Amino acid sequence: MLKDLQNKVSIYNTLNNRKEKFVPLKAGKIKMYVCGPTVYDFIHIGNARPMITFDVFRHYMESIGFDVCFMQNFTDVDDKLIKRAAAENCRMLDIAERFIKEYEIDSKALNVEKADICPRATETMPEIVKMVKDLVDKGYAYVGKEGVYFRVRALKNYGRLSGHNLDELIEGQRELVHDTGSDKEDSFDFAIWKFQKPGEPAWPSPYGAGRPGWHIECSAMIHAHLGEQIDIHCGGQDLIFPHHENEMAQSYAYTGKTLANYWMHNAYINVDNVKMSKSLGNFWTIRELAKKFDYRVIRYFMLSAHYRSPINFSLEVMQAAEKSLQRVDETLQDYLFRFKQQEAVALWTEADLLQKLDSLTWEAPEEEPDFKTVNYDSALLKQAIAHSQRIFMTALADDLNTALAMSEIFNLMYYCNLYLDNVTKVDYNLLAEVIATILFYEKILGISAKEIKDELPAEALTLLEQRQEARKTKNYALADEIRNQLQSMGYTVKDTPQGPQLLKL
Repeated sequence: MLKDLQNKVSIYNTLNNRKEKFVPLKAGKIKMYVCGPTVYDFIHIGNARPMITFDVFRHYMESIGFDVCFMQNFTDVDDKLIKRAAAENCRMLDIAERFIKEYEIDSKALNVEKADICPRATETMPEIVKMVKDLVDKGYAYVGKEGVYFRVRALKNYGRLSGHNLDELIEGQRELVHDTGSDKEDSFDFAIWKFQKPGEPAWPSPYGAGRPGWHIECSAMIHAHLGEQIDIHCGGQDLIFPHHENEMAQSYAYTGKTLANYWMHNAYINVDNVKMSKSLGNFWTIRELAKKFDYRVIRYFMLSAHYRSPINFSLEVMQAAEKSLQRVDETLQDYLFRFKQQEAVALWTEADLLQKLDSLTWEAPEEEPDFKTVNYDSALLKQAIAHSQRIFMTALADDLNTALAMSEIFNLMYYCNLYLDNVTKVDYNLLAEVIATILFYEKILGISAKEIKDELPAEALTLLEQRQEARKTKNYALADEIRNQLQSMGYTVKDTPQGPQLLKL
């Protein structure tokens, strides 16, 4: 059964630096949080990678029966927003509102499902102020001249997530203070509340008007909406330290509990083999990239490597991704065209496929079917389909191996194409299962085409019939002439045991 896969899910847990079996806090349910964008500009390809990666993880976990509560925040109060608002002579919240809308446009186009909960920092101020006060009352935070600071050394296990030892660190973390003349007790202490400066937005607190530090926003939003503990906390590798380290520290001080049992982090994106960085100017916004490539191609590219491996972006790589998707679309178009030549068998629905998947066992898949040394028949294709289904579903259970899972689209097409090219009588029920399986793979990965056209122009079909008649009468000159006509229309002819097929060039 599909639910049996719940016991096979493993995640690389940054907290313990190893791959671990996933055990939820509550059987069958998952509370999951993904760090969202600071909404002061358009999102770039680095922002898109965690959006897409953990969207697939969500889809997969839901497909095997988990009830997933998925939360992603918006950081709508931050130094960068304040700076942009000042430059544009408008309110900070106007900047935030504008770029939340722009984010939603890109997110929808990337086929990223909207989170169940989408809190904003500015809407969570009562919870943030309460958390600050409790940390001060417990002695984990103190009031300084510029704000309220968290005492990092008050926690003996600080550094557990990132593996950093404070005594060995140099002062290179992202500082959330206004200037170097602060009165922090320790250079590693970080601001959880920052007192208002002229022209800055502010909210009331027992210590004076101000705004929250970056780290405490996420912790407070999680506690407000998901409770003291969650199952999985996700984000980019660049957030491990100091952001996620500080989130975990202040949350433990606040509740006495570990914020999340599992921490998942995706690796960096390189641009032309150089780490992407705004300071280097080698970054692309998603909106800019979408002018050159469909959003679907962008998503496909992001999933082509394992999420914990760096991925290299270049226009050449994007073009290869585009061609790969085109190949999948054209193969499905061919399968659907073949299928419509008969009327005895109906296409499989997703429910039909899920029923089949529910009948499988999920032990280690048997050896890959060998189409090179055995006879091509329906029994072999049936074996190949089940083999592919097992590989796909177990690959995603194994620390979300999207690269391996995606390869099964092409493996299954390879098996099916060999079958179609070598048998004289097609088992259309198996062809229907292949079509349904590929469509299911695309759905889980979020790379489904908006439309697969299986209708061919009437003129092209008429020419195909005329070519076939010319071949029967051995008028090969005419047959070649018709083939050339079809090529000028953008089609090539593939002769198969079941008859000629038109394929788009």
